[in-house]
Amino acid sequence: MTGNHESVPKGTIVVEIDQDTNGKNYIAVKSAKTNLNDGKWHHIIVIREGPTLRLYVDSELTAVGEGAGIANVVNGKDFVIGRSYYDFPDIEIKYKDVRIYSGVLADEELAGLSHNKED
Repeated sequence: MTGNHESVPKGTIVVEIDQDTNGKNYIAVKSAKTNLNDGKWHHIIVIREGPTLRLYVDSELTAVGEGAGIANVVNGKDFVIGRSYYDFPDIEIKYKDVRIYSGVLADEELAGLSHNKED
């Protein structure tokens, strides 16, 4: 999630995936919704299907991106959830109920996961 930086509106979710440090088959999506760093919980779903990356925020599709090819992420590198601390070195990141699936969920399954609780 972005903070106060002139390149992206405050509170924007940015998701990136690439195959290697050279950016092979790189895909990035930025949420159309902004100001998401409002102190409330938000339901985020990221789906990678082939070369396509989809981002849902609070049950709404907010971004779709397509890479040049399918990023092969079986490369021995760590899987990272987080963000760059470029402009927020002292921020605390909180995650709740993180799930990672090995296949794409059907729309009905996604709808069943969606919630926006304050707890």
